[in-house]
Amino acid sequence: MIFRNDKPAKKSTERLTGRVKFFKHSDFDGDGRGTRGRGYGFVTGDDGSEFFFHYTELQFHASECKRGTRVTFEITATSRGDAAIEVQKIEDDEDKI
Repeated sequence: MIFRNDKPAKKSTERLTGRVKFFKHSDFDGDGRGTRGRGYGFVTGDDGSEFFFHYTELQFHASECKRGTRVTFEITATSRGDAAIEVQKIEDDEDKI
């Protein structure tokens, strides 16, 4: 018998860059911080590859995660395929105005 979690997840050693393609988040306690919420999204790497991410992997506030947001991230292998982890926002020059 083989269990899905028998293999340890493999993590990439390099950071990739891309953009948020889609993000959906629910904030159950209504405080705007997402402390009791849930959510998920997809990022598209600069090479065109797409990766799922869970909102707990965001290294910035969920309210700032919108379609087109520039991000950097790492990849890890999961039982459902590769996923983005440690998703960080890249500050564009437009964001600094």
